[in-house]
Amino acid sequence: MSSHVEIDLDQGRATVGEATFPNGQWFEFYAALALARTNPNGLDHFVSAVEIGRVGEWRHKKAGSIGKEIARHLGGLDKPSLGLIDHQGKTLAWRLNVAPDEIAFLPSTQKVKEWLDARSSPADLPANWPSLLTALVEATTLVQAGESEQTLARLEGVEAGEEEQSDVPIAAWIALVKGRAALNCDTSMLDEIRSDWDKRSDAAGKAVAARLKALWAYDKRFGDLGVGVDMLRGVAAQLERSGDLASLIPVLNILGLYERRAGHPDISAGLHLRAAVLSGIVGDYQSLQGTIFNLALSRRASFKSQGLEPDSVCLDLVDLCLLICRVFGVGRDSAQAETTAARWALRTGQLERAKGYLAQAEELLKHIDATFDQAAYKMTHALFPLRARNEENLRAQIIDFKGAEKLFVEAGDIVSAKKATEMRGRLEVQLAHLGVQRESGD
Repeated sequence: MSSHVEIDLDQGRATVGEATFPNGQWFEFYAALALARTNPNGLDHFVSAVEIGRVGEWRHKKAGSIGKEIARHLGGLDKPSLGLIDHQGKTLAWRLNVAPDEIAFLPSTQKVKEWLDARSSPADLPANWPSLLTALVEATTLVQAGESEQTLARLEGVEAGEEEQSDVPIAAWIALVKGRAALNCDTSMLDEIRSDWDKRSDAAGKAVAARLKALWAYDKRFGDLGVGVDMLRGVAAQLERSGDLASLIPVLNILGLYERRAGHPDISAGLHLRAAVLSGIVGDYQSLQGTIFNLALSRRASFKSQGLEPDSVCLDLVDLCLLICRVFGVGRDSAQAETTAARWALRTGQLERAKGYLAQAEELLKHIDATFDQAAYKMTHALFPLRARNEENLRAQIIDFKGAEKLFVEAGDIVSAKKATEMRGRLEVQLAHLGVQRESGD
């Protein structure tokens, strides 16, 4: 049966009689009228200008002008479409003049309702908003400092039952903070959260879903590169169309990481540079320092593919990254830049510079719940030249490599774990050789 009114969320359009309205304030207006008309508890309810003023794009308009704008809009409709709308005073309230069974919602009534609720301001503040806000701000500061387990503990019990169900942005913020923490200490939880928010239609939900997908892809970076690249490209295309620059940044950043691991360092550098520029535009300094570090990694990968050591620009980029961390108080959740720079400085013969980077990493790792970072630190520490080639020092290096090997396996980086195993094996040969020399008196 054809419907007089159709609210199509998938296509972003409302059809009212002979008229069609694309996604925007009129789509929201007719969606609100359609939902009110099909609500069994308010079948004859007229939707007021005050109620419309809480919805989506209407929230940014002056209260006194909303009714007048709607009246002008209705005055411009053709008669068949206008006949489907009743009003209580042209500027006060409106209702669809159609039977509920002549209204269609795509993909479903519930999905349209969830979308509109997410874009609407509640009439009243949630009763527990002070405790919600406090919990979220405190959890955000904890995850920013790399204290993942403490973050999840702080948010324990802060769920949909405690918050206002209709306030989707609050639920989205909770999900994002939990996802960031779960990346470091409970990846099965991250996968569950990502799945729950996978296909959201509201603005806050879509933004958080994109960021959770980026976190999930980062966790899977040691797996099938093709699957990750295809998924991230699709998400990036959606964000480009919607203009959500803030959510596009982490997606571009992780996509660049995938391209580098696939052996495309120049493509990777282009993606990271774009992410860095967008980070500067939106003021996301946490992402800015991360993308600049990834630019350094891409440059190093390009040099390595040519059989060259890292150049001065590689280390300069890391120093730029660390400058942003110091000035803006970000980057306390990772020590990868410091440990990587220490390895590069060692390879280029800058021992004191390398010691400085490693000391910074050691201080950060006192507070970070990150298995990969801990592994990278042990690996780097083991690479420092021995002051004396004796059994005690060799055994200390072997212990570091063993620890790095174990942690890399836990983090899922089998390639790095294999390198640690190989280097440990070479040192064990040297240790055995020293033992033979000692016994023979050489």
